[in-house]
Order: sequence, then structure tokens, then C-alpha cells
Amino acid sequence: YSEFLQQVDEAFAHVIGIENVDQNVAHHGVTVSTLSIALAKKLNITDPKQLQMLTLGSLLHDFDHFHNGLNIARPVSQFTKEEMEIFKKHPSEGGRRVQDKKHFDTPVINIIVQHEEMINGSGFPQGLKENKIDPLALICGTSNALDRLMTFEAIERKEAMKNLMINGLGKYPLSHLQGLAAIINNMKI
Repeated sequence: YSEFLQQVDEAFAHVIGIENVDQNVAHHGVTVSTLSIALAKKLNITDPKQLQMLTLGSLLHDFDHFHNGLNIARPVSQFTKEEMEIFKKHPSEGGRRVQDKKHFDTPVINIIVQHEEMINGSGFPQGLKENKIDPLALICGTSNALDRLMTFEAIERKEAMKNLMINGLGKYPLSHLQGLAAIINNMKI
């Protein structure tokens, strides 16, 4: 999939152009993976193995939501206290569910476990700061934040990017925010 996105220029816009009307978690994973690969390309990450790990980790980043019963298809602000507790556990629980599988490399597990971490330490589940977060998990996390706004908060693409630029400053690397902004602003669908 990562090779396809890198080799076919139109692929990105077409995949991102498929609206997630039913707010499906699997579709969200595909969108986050697609955004992550596009962002990695902007950041000049070209190692095929890293891109494969990024693709798989991004596809599976919300793996635990298939098991925890939480309805994530709505803004986080609507979660009850109990739902928020479940939500904050989904990265570590998702990682736990796949860590004993021999076919998952460490970077994939790191992406699953760390995709909600933020560079200023305000993320979860561990409150890691930038130097402790896997760089691939940061790419996935920034892409995830954008698609959460677009898919689960129903904010139009460019407005969601503007929102993320304002509210994500200091939480996500500036180069990631700028890269995603360039990607979104250059989309022709």
C-alpha cells in the first residue's frame, strides 16, 4: 500500500477523497495511514522498511477500539468520564493485544502504543515528551489528530487543518503540521 501511494501521484487524493460517511474505525485507519505516508514523503522519509512499518502501524493504531466497545464516532468532548478512561487506555491495550504476535515489529507496536502521545508531554497513555516518542508514532499521531477532526468531529478538511495548526502547535512537531497543511492545501479532488 505504501509503495502504491508513493508511486501513483493521484492515489493519495483519491483515497483521502473517499468520505468516511459512517465514521468507520477501519476507514479511519486507512485515512490515517494514507495521510501518514504522504507526510513521511514530505519529511523525506524514503526507507521502504520504515514506510511499511508506518503504514501497518497507522492502519492498526486504533486496533483496541474493535474490542473495547467504545463508540468513538463522535467528538471526544462528548465522552463521559468513564468513556474517556476507556479511550485513554486504547493505545496501551491495542499494543498489549498485538505484542505477543511474532509478525509485528517493534515500530508497529510503538505506533499503536504511542499514537496519542504529544511532544509537550500532554498526550497519553504515558505522557511522553518528544525525545521519548518513536518518530513514526509522531507522524501517525499528527495524521490521526487531523482525521479525528475531519471524521469524528465532522469538520471540513481545510477548516480541520486550520484548527489543528492553531490547537496542535506545541503538541505536534511544527514540520508535521506544516507538511499536512501543504498536503491538504494542494489536494485537488
